[in-house]
Parts: sequence; C-alpha cells; structure tokens
Amino acid sequence: MPGLFGNKNGRLLGIDIGATSIRLVELSRCGTGLRLDAYAIEPLPPGVVVERNLLDTQGAAQVLSRLLLKAGTALKEGASAVGGAAVISKTLELESGLGEADMQAAIMLEAEQYIPYPLEDVAIDFEVLACPALEPGRVSVLLAACRKADVQAREALLALAGLRARVVESETDALERALARLDGVNDPGVVAVVDAGISTTTLSLVREGRIVQVRELLLGAFPQGGAAVEDFQLELSQQVSRALQAFMALDQATAVEHLVLTGEMAAYPGLVQGVGQTLGLPALVANPFHDMALGDQVDACALATDAPALMVACGLAMRSFD
Repeated sequence: MPGLFGNKNGRLLGIDIGATSIRLVELSRCGTGLRLDAYAIEPLPPGVVVERNLLDTQGAAQVLSRLLLKAGTALKEGASAVGGAAVISKTLELESGLGEADMQAAIMLEAEQYIPYPLEDVAIDFEVLACPALEPGRVSVLLAACRKADVQAREALLALAGLRARVVESETDALERALARLDGVNDPGVVAVVDAGISTTTLSLVREGRIVQVRELLLGAFPQGGAAVEDFQLELSQQVSRALQAFMALDQATAVEHLVLTGEMAAYPGLVQGVGQTLGLPALVANPFHDMALGDQVDACALATDAPALMVACGLAMRSFD
C-alpha cells in the first residue's frame, strides 16, 4: 500500500479525484524550472463521488482511462489524494536521535490518542519536519493517518486504468505545494483561499504557506448565469467576510493580506474582481503554471481558464520533484 507521504523517485501523474470531475497533470523538469507537458479534465457521472467518498470505482476508472488517452501520457505511476477531512494530521514532538523502528513505535503510541478508528484499519505515515521543535533535544514529526479503505479505493481506481498508485496523500498537502508557486502566499500574514467549485465552496486560511483553517461555505451549487451569479458573488463575499472576522478576532496579531480563488468556477468573468472589491482585498485567480514552460500539446488559452481547477493535481504531480 502506498504511504501518505510516499516514495518520491521518478515522475508521477497528478490525479485529483474531485466531486464532479477527475483532473490530471503531467510535469517535467525544464532547466531550473518545470514544464507542463499535459493536462486533462473529464467530468464524472453523478453518484461516482459523493461527499468526497469514491462510491463507483469502475465508473471512475472509465473516466480516468479517457483522461489518459486525452493527455497522451506514457507515464504509468501516479499520485492521488484523500479529501482533507478524511485525513487526520498532527504534529508531534519526539526525542531526537531515535532510530526508525523506535520512532515508529513512539508514533504508534501517540497515534492511539488522536485516531478514532482501530489502528489495524488505519494507514499511518509520518515525516520528520525541517522546522525545529519547541523543546531542545526533540524533533517535530508530522503524523498523517486515514482509513485504509480510502487509500485502497484510490489504489484500485488507478490500477483499473493501468496505473500504479505510488503516492496517496492529503489534498491539503497537495494544495499547499501548488499554492507555494503563487506570489505572496509564503509571505507573513494570512492568505484567504476560496475554492469555488461547481457544487461546493470552501475557504482555507493560509499562514506562511501552511493551511491553518478550512471551512465549507453554505452556498450550494454555482448558478448557471444571469442575476443569480451576482447574488452568489454577494453571498460568497459576505460569508468569507464573516469567516475572516471570526478568525481575526481569535488571532488579532495576523492580518489577511490577499485573496486567492481556486476551483472550477474561479475564472468565471468578474468573480474575482467582484469578491476582492467587496472584501477590500487584492485578489487573484490561482495559476500554478504561470511561470512554467508549456508542452507542445498544451493550449495556453484553455489553460488560463482551467488552471485554478488544477491546483491539487499540480501539487500531486510536483511530488515527483520534492
């Protein structure tokens, strides 16, 4: 079974299994930077994914097989992700100098405190962080865990499409990796990231490149057009404003610096300008490929619209180069 941090040797396809579509990204090295070799997006039939749970593996595999043909990729290994709420993450502080076996034993003891499932039903992985621990003589370790069934479902999906799942991680980790490519996200202060999807909208607050809070906004599906879009934009602005006010009331030392829109509807004409103006924040539509070279088959005009929906897939593909 692939770990939640995974083996990073060799290039991987980034495969994001969303609520309404599957998105695929292939990246490669280009000098000192990266190149987007191929990408593709294909809608999912209703009922294949419900509340982030993959219910129809066969149906999703058919969609993924079409994506692979559309992208024209020769890669056979992929990275996928489990929805953020299904992954339990906790930063632990352990004694430094432990061997791998002793560290694993210490982590398993700690895991029992934080994981609400029997440990035999859970996939657990860990990674020693570069940031120093608060206490001398100790190290910071990121624990990540989710149900084995969630990992196995994604592994099975990729296998049915002829791929091997070498990495399965949290969507949050993949999104953070892609966000790091955007200007200003790693600066001091907080960035509000609004994921404007077709069926759901979420707000993530990012401090120094790390997602510190996620909240689903009660907006329903994105409207099809007309005056309903203006109403949606106003309600979105109001809900984001209330969430930011609540956050800043608890953390008065940190200001919200700017707004980033991601998701399928982020590039909808006028949405980012309207929300940014209402909130009084500089706002941009996310494009993690803005400074990448583009492969011959990549349509730059289509990419400008599709890029904000490819954030997680891009972050997954970037695992190839960690």
